[in-house]
Amino acid sequence: MKKLPAKELKDLFCSSIDGFEVMCEEGNPFLFKKGEFRCYVFLKNISPAYFVNRPNITRVQLPSSARFKQVISHNLRFIILGYDADNEVFVSWNPNNVKDRLNTKANVSLYSRLDLQTNVNEGEFKFGFLSNGEKIVLFRKSSLMEFFTKIDTLFDENNKTYNTKETTRKEKKKTIQVDEEKIKALIEPLLKANRVLQAVSLLAEEFKDDPTYKNLTFKDWFGIVNIIYKDSLEE
Repeated sequence: MKKLPAKELKDLFCSSIDGFEVMCEEGNPFLFKKGEFRCYVFLKNISPAYFVNRPNITRVQLPSSARFKQVISHNLRFIILGYDADNEVFVSWNPNNVKDRLNTKANVSLYSRLDLQTNVNEGEFKFGFLSNGEKIVLFRKSSLMEFFTKIDTLFDENNKTYNTKETTRKEKKKTIQVDEEKIKALIEPLLKANRVLQAVSLLAEEFKDDPTYKNLTFKDWFGIVNIIYKDSLEE
């Protein structure tokens, strides 16, 4: 998936609300103001998640950051906006829940679904429900300002116009999450030398007796390595 540089992503956000009487402070996260409305906003590119056989699952990651300490210490809402540059779509997670997860570990993952991101119409707010019951709201960048005016109702649990319960129940049975940091450390030298197949073979051998991964096929490992390799090319 395409990733925008941090400055370009912030510029896109600002241009999408151009013409409205709003103020955005510097940095990321940043303080967003419109009249009496105040909140913190954090922008992040959406990327593929490292789930075996589930290329449909995407995510943003929240690193542990000193900047988040300021957000935690204030009563203002904290709104995370993941951006899918390929589809020009924003994804947001319930602001009533995400602040409690800040700085709880090195990287906190918030998940989305590619099939939802690729089917959002202009002027539409689409709702998705993940396997853990978490609600996400998806919208095109042209609806960014409307999102802030409707945020109190968008995350109302009674507002469930898009139901994925059957799909997510099936996915949950097949989903395995890999230890990204460990895997990256093992294969990074090989990927820098563009030795992708050797990296796949290394992982298959390294984890062949691991109960979590022992049933993965060579094709499964190739899919994981391919995602990591593509991400490294975009960094």
